[in-house]
Amino acid sequence: MSTYGSQLHFSHDKLYGRTDHLTAIMNVCHRMNSVRSPEVILVSGFSGTGKTALIKYAGKILVKEGRYFTAGKFDQLGQAEPFSTIIDAFNGYFHTVMQSGKEIISNTKASLLRSIGSEVGVLANIFPCLYEMIGTPVTDPAQVDLPESQNRLKYLFGLMIRAIATPSQPLFLFLDDLQWA
Repeated sequence: MSTYGSQLHFSHDKLYGRTDHLTAIMNVCHRMNSVRSPEVILVSGFSGTGKTALIKYAGKILVKEGRYFTAGKFDQLGQAEPFSTIIDAFNGYFHTVMQSGKEIISNTKASLLRSIGSEVGVLANIFPCLYEMIGTPVTDPAQVDLPESQNRLKYLFGLMIRAIATPSQPLFLFLDDLQWA
């Protein structure tokens, strides 16, 4: 915070008055490494109170610690496109991996292919950044009816999460504006 003439200016890269909330969030994030189980943090409050800024600030800390943080934002008008927020969030994750160096790209790709196998093409069709990372799938996904397609997608998505979010390298996923989901 500083003053210039008669104007008061706040730094955009600092949080004010949220130390207790930030500490609580970071404690949960660090606990995930020791208890090895997923956790959910729900941050509620009125519009404009800094919930998103708080989580993004925590995300910056996590990234500095070498962890993966990705985010997606639900949109009141974007409800017509199914899963767009999840797609954006995981495309962000895969984009980050693609910028992390050859070893991390290779390890992530190997883990995904080991977990998902020949069905990785199903997810690569949904997540363009995954497609960039793994290249062209060896086989095209088998065509199935709608109920089987939904079950397959749920199953493969779970395998993908287990492959990329490990106890030694947890993934922190921030979904903003859940009221529009």
